[in-house]
Amino acid sequence: MKPSENLFELIKVLSEEEKETIVNSSGFHVKGEENKYLTLFNLIIKQQTYNEEELVKHFKLQKDPNKFAFLKNYTYNFILDSLEEKSFFVLKGIHSKLNQAEVLLEKGLFDIALFILNEAEFEAEKRQLYEIWAEVYRIKLNHHKEFGLKKSVLEEKHQRIISAQKSFYHYRKLFSIVRGKHHQSAFIKDIENAPEFKAVHEVELLESDSDYNFHHKLFFYLSKGIVYYAKRDFDKSYIMVNELLKLWNKYPWMIDVRFGGYYNTLYNKALIESNYKQYGKALESCDTLLSTLKELNRKNPFHYFMVYNLKVSIYTTCGYFDKAVKMADVYSEARAKLPSTARNPNSEQRYHFYQANIFFGVGDYKSANKHINEIINNAIEYNNDITCLAQLMSLVIHYEMGNLELLNYRIKSVYRFISKKNCLQLTIAHVLEFLKKAIKADSMRLNKELVLKLKEQIKEDIQKDPIESAVLDYFDILSWLDSKIEQKPFMAILKAQSDYCLD
Repeated sequence: MKPSENLFELIKVLSEEEKETIVNSSGFHVKGEENKYLTLFNLIIKQQTYNEEELVKHFKLQKDPNKFAFLKNYTYNFILDSLEEKSFFVLKGIHSKLNQAEVLLEKGLFDIALFILNEAEFEAEKRQLYEIWAEVYRIKLNHHKEFGLKKSVLEEKHQRIISAQKSFYHYRKLFSIVRGKHHQSAFIKDIENAPEFKAVHEVELLESDSDYNFHHKLFFYLSKGIVYYAKRDFDKSYIMVNELLKLWNKYPWMIDVRFGGYYNTLYNKALIESNYKQYGKALESCDTLLSTLKELNRKNPFHYFMVYNLKVSIYTTCGYFDKAVKMADVYSEARAKLPSTARNPNSEQRYHFYQANIFFGVGDYKSANKHINEIINNAIEYNNDITCLAQLMSLVIHYEMGNLELLNYRIKSVYRFISKKNCLQLTIAHVLEFLKKAIKADSMRLNKELVLKLKEQIKEDIQKDPIESAVLDYFDILSWLDSKIEQKPFMAILKAQSDYCLD
């Protein structure tokens, strides 16, 4: 199954009840015309076999495949979020109580029916399960006379729940959009001017009552954390993580209700600690997350895969490629366990890029090149950063392998490719210019002069615009240049610069 068919495969195994849930949930987002993701959902339902060309044509995105990739990813995640809301084990018990209450009402046993409805309401209110909570009040309103309840009070409470539900959908949609944008590129210029990101700063919590807004806060803090992270404001991003941890500590029973949000909180904690260069703490947080998955008997292979993803990234960031190599098999096994629906373009790109990083770090350029080619030769593009950085890293690998003729031929095509992708950072442009001159230099002395010049250019780039340093998150070009200047292995330079010992 190709990654492009993941969404098709997921939709085709949905039950009619699940499809109805997804359509109803999306209805809260409609303003005027039907939402594009709901349109895509309905179009795929009608397809007998997956036909992406037909879908792209419908949305008139033939010239912008990345926009269609984003639409697919958003739809895919929206479906999973909706299914997650329906999968809580507690739901079965509450639904059972509602069914029992309906049976009792038919038999005229109103006191017993009200008692059971109150039990269901307690569970729904505790977990802020708005849909079921609203259903309880719908039943109470239909039989308010038999229950001896005041209709105006019930109507006011019912409207309060519906309003909270709409606010919740607002924040869940906001999170899905922000997450999707960030997954596609960390190099977002003028990030606060992008409508989806700007909304995170401008829109306050629409629901202020803590009895109604756990989910609002969850998605609000997750969204805002992504914005700060993308702006490389790790201090504020970490504040969002701490706010989330406080939320989980206050409402521990909500972990079962929103496990995806809990997982993201712990994952983001480790990620930011890594950005702080607190590698020991970051690895401990990864191990804590793995232990939590086992303790809570969570068996989603994607959760495990992403933690191994992060551990590999941490090891390579601080230069411990030797330890990352030892993880390569476990990492590959975790990927092999992923169902085809979980192998999305984002995870596949990252897997091959991180594997390329590992092998580059230990000097196995042939294996590194093999993984980079998996990205370059794949027609499916998702993360713009990785798509562009893979092209750049391919050139660096060929430079290390001494394939100067091939390098000379490819530099121009890579420049054109990256320019079209609108990710030609100053740093990337300077590296391309360096490679162009380096392959023509006829002495080591000239090469060293070029390396020193490039290092100063990159430092100036980052000083002018901190977003430029995002390139280094994928491949630490400065450390690679230092390895050339000091004539030491890339791994040794990174280990020394990380000032951290894992041996």
